[in-house]
Amino acid sequence: MRQRRTLALPAGLEHARQRFERWRGTRGGRRRIPDSLWATAAQAARQFGVHRTCRALRLNSAVLNSRIEADRAGGPSRTEAPIPFVELVPAGGARQSECVMELEDPSGTRMRIELKGMSGTDLVALVSSLRGGRA
Repeated sequence: MRQRRTLALPAGLEHARQRFERWRGTRGGRRRIPDSLWATAAQAARQFGVHRTCRALRLNSAVLNSRIEADRAGGPSRTEAPIPFVELVPAGGARQSECVMELEDPSGTRMRIELKGMSGTDLVALVSSLRGGRA
């Protein structure tokens, strides 16, 4: 029988592993990993590498990578629930124009935007503000 070689983990990664094991031991059924544990995993991955962290913490590397990327971008990660509906109502006058946009990213995530009563320049300003000032 082939023996498995176990290497001692660095203190920071071992601490993260223990936190995950405590959480796994106390939860009932399948529950989402709390954001605080994801933050611990992301911090460990930046210090010790994604592959090593995922093996030690028994995590999916694609999910951890998306968490790390979302932290860098300052936005929500793909694992967070999307906001189902947001209505932007222009102040004042009658509704003159209408615009419908349907967007889809390479992973298949879709978004539909319906704008009523906004001019083209308002739309450009909205998109620019959503992209952090980049047109």
